[in-house]
Amino acid sequence: AVEAGENSRAAVYIRAAEGAVGQAGTLLESVDRRAAELGEAARKLPAALTETETDLADAGGLLEGTAEGASTADLRGRIARAEAVLADVRGAMAAGPYDPVDALRRVE
Repeated sequence: AVEAGENSRAAVYIRAAEGAVGQAGTLLESVDRRAAELGEAARKLPAALTETETDLADAGGLLEGTAEGASTADLRGRIARAEAVLADVRGAMAAGPYDPVDALRRVE
């Protein structure tokens, strides 16, 4: 367009190219940010799993120490849900690629 003397048309192309470069930069920043989030979650997940397992052991101890006849249905339900989440997250981790951000959110 410049060689043909179409400066206004060339300016439009330049602005479009500048916009595309800006969008590419924004996309790269988003990818980098997500990679950092995934890495941080993957680093935190083992400790969160261990903490949850410890909490479950403590909750199991509460069940054993509960007086005969006292209602434990709510605690048993919470324990069962937490155990199911742990099993599901560990299964996803063992199966291959998984979302550590989602896994950490579920465990915490």
